Amino acid sequence: MRLGFVGTGALSSAIVTGLKSLPGETTPVVVSPRNEAIAAELAQRFPDVRIAADNQAVLDQCDTVMLAVRPQIAREVLKELRFRPGPSCRQPDRHDIAR
Repeated sequence: MRLGFVGTGALSSAIVTGLKSLPGETTPVVVSPRNEAIAAELAQRFPDVRIAADNQAVLDQCDTVMLAVRPQIAREVLKELRFRPGPSCRQPDRHDIAR
C-alpha cells in the first residue's frame, strides 16, 4: 500500500510523523507540494516519504489518499482531481466535507 496526502500542512505533518514514528513502519508515503517547507522537511526526515509534482500525481501514485485541506477549499481541490474508477474509489459526499 502507498499512502498519499493531498494538502501538506500541520495535519498531514502530524499524521505522517506519528505513522513514521512506529517501529518498523515502512509504508511509502507521497505528499503534495502545497506547503513546500513541510513537504521538504517530511521527505528529509523519512526516507520513504516522497513529494509529488502536484495533487493529481498523489492520486495517481497512491492506493489510499487522505484529503487534508481546509474545508473551505475542499470542493475546489476535489473538482481538479480525476479519480480512478473502481470499487476502491470513494469520492466524498456532502457528509464528508464540513460546511
